[in-house]
Amino acid sequence: TKIPDKTPVITPSILKTRENKLAQTIVITDPDVTVKLFDNGEIDDDSISVFLNKKLVLSHKRLTANALVLKFKMDEDNSEQELTMVAENLGSIPPNTSVMIVEAGEQPFRVSITSTEQKNAVVRFTYQKPK
Repeated sequence: TKIPDKTPVITPSILKTRENKLAQTIVITDPDVTVKLFDNGEIDDDSISVFLNKKLVLSHKRLTANALVLKFKMDEDNSEQELTMVAENLGSIPPNTSVMIVEAGEQPFRVSITSTEQKNAVVRFTYQKPK
């Protein structure tokens, strides 16, 4: 049996001081999730930080035409996960926009994300075990 992690999650202040707006909820049926983040449209020096379940996983990364890649697992014990995109700047063409490609099983998902210095973008993942 797996012992649950009892470490308390301390919400970073940037997730408390800005509105966290739900961009999309994605239902996942494959436990292996790969998330790829790209700048949307013109490459304009947008920088983001990304939190998975309020834990920092990418810090001050520049969005380009090359993907920033995150991988995580989902299962019955981790059936809800939340990715939060925080704009570290707005680039030369505000707001901070990115495209997220989610690969989990055969069906890729595409999410357009907009974040500002007042609003973070949240993508919620819900795991459903295949029947």
